[in-house]
Amino acid sequence: MTLSFWTMTSGTWINAAGVLAGTALGAGLRARAGGMFQQTLQYAVGLISLLLGIQMAMKLPGVAVGPVDGILIALVALALGAATGEALRLEERLAALGDYARRKMGGGGRFSEGLITPFLLFCIGPMSLLGSIANGVSGDMRLLLIKATLDSITAVALTCTLGPSVGLSTLPLVLFQASVSLIAGALGAGAGDPSTSPMFVMVVGVGGVLILGITLRLLDLTPVRTAALLPALVFAPVLYALCAQIFG
Repeated sequence: MTLSFWTMTSGTWINAAGVLAGTALGAGLRARAGGMFQQTLQYAVGLISLLLGIQMAMKLPGVAVGPVDGILIALVALALGAATGEALRLEERLAALGDYARRKMGGGGRFSEGLITPFLLFCIGPMSLLGSIANGVSGDMRLLLIKATLDSITAVALTCTLGPSVGLSTLPLVLFQASVSLIAGALGAGAGDPSTSPMFVMVVGVGGVLILGITLRLLDLTPVRTAALLPALVFAPVLYALCAQIFG
């Protein structure tokens, strides 16, 4: 039976609505909260992000192809990602986009950070991919409903500290999750379980490293240029597939 567009993507739209609702609530709290509360909340989000990043990055040692392990593949992917991201000036382009959006929306000085941080937290992770595939293949949106609840709470905290630009993360969220759901729905049962795919694990693991990068920003430790590392998410599975061809 062919599922409708709404059935295959319903979880994604609910997820996006949850993020927008959390952003709206966070914006209201931000206007009333004091500076110390915002800083403490920022550090709380940073500590949770640290835990999430470590959990995701720790998947890398479990991936290996021939003599090459997942950590080495991730290191090369990050190096190539950094070279590509700096060549494309991704950090500066995103900052310019943040400045434009800030002028239009009247946001604060951390608009650009408010674009990168929720993108990684909401879109790069097992629940995003697995939930989207389940939604597209069978219409089951239970995992995305759980994710929507978690994301809405996180959006409240992020908006209190980074500003309303957090709500803009719904654009890549919808594009990514809806695309995965529709592709999985078209492939049907042949999509399989992505959690067993080493290339999927590589993306999750490298995503965890990037989340650790934004954690250093949230904890005010060092300004890691996380946006410049985003191409590593593409290089990681490609490098794994290349190593599998060479050593497989």
